[in-house]
Amino acid sequence: MKSFKSRKVFDCTGVQCDRCGHSSNAAGETISNFTCIDFDATWGSAFGDGNHVEIDLCHQCAKDLLGDWVRVTPSRWISGSKERARGSSKSPKEMTQPTKPKLRSRS
Repeated sequence: MKSFKSRKVFDCTGVQCDRCGHSSNAAGETISNFTCIDFDATWGSAFGDGNHVEIDLCHQCAKDLLGDWVRVTPSRWISGSKERARGSSKSPKEMTQPTKPKLRSRS
């Protein structure tokens, strides 16, 4: 016998760039050609303590705004490269393995 539970599922059917207005939907250009930033600001943030921050940018606007600071390297899933991820001293295999927290004794 099978048991079921009800749940709501939301599928993203489109996205619009908050800077230039370029839009995409699931039937046309892929939605993955957008950079979506979504986070809660923490204490001392430039965005204000506890505020929610969101922005959706097409890749061209993301490049125009962040281009001088963005590091662009070949993706491992396209190139098959086994080189280390940028900014990491760990190999890709080490990065996929969970790390155990180091416990400190109370003195």
